[in-house]
Amino acid sequence: MDYALYLERVARLSSPTRQSRQNSLRRFLYRLFPSSQFDSSAISVSVLQNFLTTEMMHVKPSSRKTFIGVIRSYCRYLRFKGVEVDKGLLILPLSAPVWKVASVPKTLTSNEINLICSAFDLCTPTGKRDYAIFLCFTELGLRSSEVANLSLSDFNWRDASVLIKKTKSHVQRALPLSQPLGEAIVQYLELARPTTCERVLFVRFSHRTGEPMGTSQIRGSVRRAYARAGISPSITGTHILRHTKAGAMYDGGANLKVIADVLGHASIDTAVIYTKVGRSHLLWLICPWPEAQS
Repeated sequence: MDYALYLERVARLSSPTRQSRQNSLRRFLYRLFPSSQFDSSAISVSVLQNFLTTEMMHVKPSSRKTFIGVIRSYCRYLRFKGVEVDKGLLILPLSAPVWKVASVPKTLTSNEINLICSAFDLCTPTGKRDYAIFLCFTELGLRSSEVANLSLSDFNWRDASVLIKKTKSHVQRALPLSQPLGEAIVQYLELARPTTCERVLFVRFSHRTGEPMGTSQIRGSVRRAYARAGISPSITGTHILRHTKAGAMYDGGANLKVIADVLGHASIDTAVIYTKVGRSHLLWLICPWPEAQS
């Protein structure tokens, strides 16, 4: 079985994750086997350690940990095929632990969200489309791939809901369609979307008009809005909008189960990190500083 099929059918990974793992593995194998003569016995703990200390010495610990996971995944694939591999690759801790909830997720303030919203020119077709895209992140907390995969048939206008398909966890989820997002999508469909046979909601305008937008085009529309709104250049991705939505939900009283269900997390544990941005809850812990004794 091909490794790509193994990741899809056995490991059940999403398409972006599969592509990322294949790219990382390709880089490692090309370095290890420049002549393309593959020998699984050549993949050992010492070889991997040497690669990490030479080729990846400048990357973050979390990136090295992710790469080690890719190699272990590939070794499990080889064993799945009946190929012998160095067992040490599957059990030896090659990096210090990188705790998932050690950091505080970055979020945007309500003022920054308002600045970005005002950066869309709603008098133009592109502005209408990109504004609707932006609200898909802020109102629903979607991933960029989920926004790109939205279809016209996913919307139930009578029940004011939208069905999110092709998710990272391979589980569909129905989310309520808020009035701001619903109105923005209607404006886009009626006044901006070009005539096309595509059922994908968001399509291209200038280049290959009418064809579906990919995740890179979705992210690009948001990055341009960041720049127009004067948001810090260090903020370039769309995942911060997902964090902001989760933080706002927790701050508003939503429990972790609800947040995990809305965001499409397979485990509640993944949503625990958002408790760190629940500022109103943290205020309960504030105590007056003891006055100095004279």
